[in-house]
Formats: sequence, C-alpha cells, structure tokens
Amino acid sequence: MRRRGFLFSAAAGLWGLRTPGAVAAAESLDCGAVLLRRRDEAQLLHRSLAGLLMDGLALWDDHRGEWRPPPPGHVTFTGRAVLLHLWADWCKPCRAEFPWLRELGRALPRSFKAQVQLVLISETSSAEDMQRFLRQNRAIMPEGPSYLDSAGALSQLLRTGLPSGSLSLPVSLLCDERLVVRQAFLGSLSGRHDELQDAIDRLLGSLPPAASPIDSKMGSKVAAPSTR
Repeated sequence: MRRRGFLFSAAAGLWGLRTPGAVAAAESLDCGAVLLRRRDEAQLLHRSLAGLLMDGLALWDDHRGEWRPPPPGHVTFTGRAVLLHLWADWCKPCRAEFPWLRELGRALPRSFKAQVQLVLISETSSAEDMQRFLRQNRAIMPEGPSYLDSAGALSQLLRTGLPSGSLSLPVSLLCDERLVVRQAFLGSLSGRHDELQDAIDRLLGSLPPAASPIDSKMGSKVAAPSTR
C-alpha cells in the first residue's frame, strides 16, 4: 500500500496579471531551466558520497555555539535510506522550505518505521552566522543535529561534471545505505513532494530485507521525533 500523508503539497502562490508575450517568455525560460536542472540531477545519480561524508562532517555544538569534530562513538547515519539536505543561511529558498522539512522529519519515522533518515548539512561555515540564523529561525528548523561540510569537499564533488557547471542550494539527495545517490533534487522541493515520495518507495522496495545501516565514527543518531 502506498504511504501518503506526510508529503504536503506546497501552497500555490497567486500570480499577477501578465501580458501573453511575457507569459510565453517566462514559460520558455522555465522550460529551459527545468531541462538543465534535470540533466544536472541525472548526472548526480550513482555517485558515492560515503568517503567524504564519513570523514568530512563537523557537528554543531549548540551549547558552545561552534562547529566541532563529532565526539567518539557518534553515529551519523542510521537509516536504510538517507535524505541529505544541503542548505545555507543566506539561501532564501532553503529558509522558505524549512517548515515543511520540519514536518517531514517528524513524520518519516512513523511513515517508514525509522528506515528513512533526514540529515541536514549546512554550507554555513561561520559560527557567528550559524548562531544568528538559529536565533532567528529555530522555530522552523527540523529537529536533530546539524552538520557542516567542513572542507567543502561534498559540494565540490557534486558540482564536478554538472552540465550547468553550478550547484544551487537547496540540494536534496536520496541515498541508499551505502550513501550512493539514488535520486537527486536540485532546488526547492516545493511541487516535487510526490516525486520524493515515489523515489523513497522505489528505493526501499529495492533494498534487500537483511541490509544493515551504515555505521560511522561520526555523528549521533538523529532522534526519531513523533508525528503530530
């Protein structure tokens, strides 16, 4: 049975009146942008992120207000599938979809029996910027620890070989238990919630029943928040 209900449709915005020529030009531009984005997303499939993520993540220490190496015994990845979400404090689309991601993070454990894990990785390297962002936006942030692509190696790997030559945040990567990218979403997930749901269903359906999650020396388990 298909599991629905945790991926909420984004509210549609009201568009102002535009001339037919402006509408046609905008649709043509949007179509080209979508095609280029799809080419980039296809290029990211099957990339292995395990080496970089196992060794290259810093953990946000909320008490000290700084990025620090994860403590010994910290486990970052616990799910059979992992949804990596890359964001930054200066990224307006990232901030706009945090409320939905917060609800998603709460619903995943119940919807998929803890098989799917949401992991947020920031490109906000400055501790001062991260502190400022959290003070202003903590109420909309997804629950659980925050990680940093400390050396920028993950972003560099993802950017390499893309037809567009650039990587615009936010970026969401659905990975299997070996941290191989199985589906990529570049840009906001707004309007693509069903596509994400289908990708999760396909990935879980393709995994062998006895597969075990990745263990890492870094990170702590992401708490399994209750669904409202």
